[in-house]
Amino acid sequence: MKKLIICSLLGILLLGNKVQAQHDAINAYFNTYADDERFSNIYISKKMFKMFAKLPKDGDEEELMHIIGQLDGLRILSSSEVDGMSMYNEAFKKLSGNKFEELMTIRDGGQQLKFLITEGDGKVKELLMLSGELNNFFILSLVGDIDLKQISKLSATMDIKGMDNLKNLEKE
Repeated sequence: MKKLIICSLLGILLLGNKVQAQHDAINAYFNTYADDERFSNIYISKKMFKMFAKLPKDGDEEELMHIIGQLDGLRILSSSEVDGMSMYNEAFKKLSGNKFEELMTIRDGGQQLKFLITEGDGKVKELLMLSGELNNFFILSLVGDIDLKQISKLSATMDIKGMDNLKNLEKE
């Protein structure tokens, strides 16, 4: 019985380390380009999302604030001054592997777009969106308890370049 408990605890710790390593890889990728002047870098913390969720709301805003209250963080890195396809391929190699499940791929002309997710407790825990084309690169990492249909609604209200691609999730 003791061995079973110890093995269970080790399994939980190892699973936690795998999730942490995955998140660390994403942070490392974003941090690699955070100070590069060619990139726009956006970060919204869990605390900021919680503050948004507490704002006074009207009927339609109540659902939106509930969605926002479930989020733990948002990171966006984008550039129109780099080889977008090269950056896309680099990011995909570093961040995909067995850590993320590919949800959807869209190829439209010279643009590649991928949606990847991680799941835990039967919920989407992280949504990763990668986009690359000739001179444009965009990566978004959204962490929290994520309802993909609701996130596409949220993207329509945020005026951030590239987030409009999240509307494609409604089709999934």
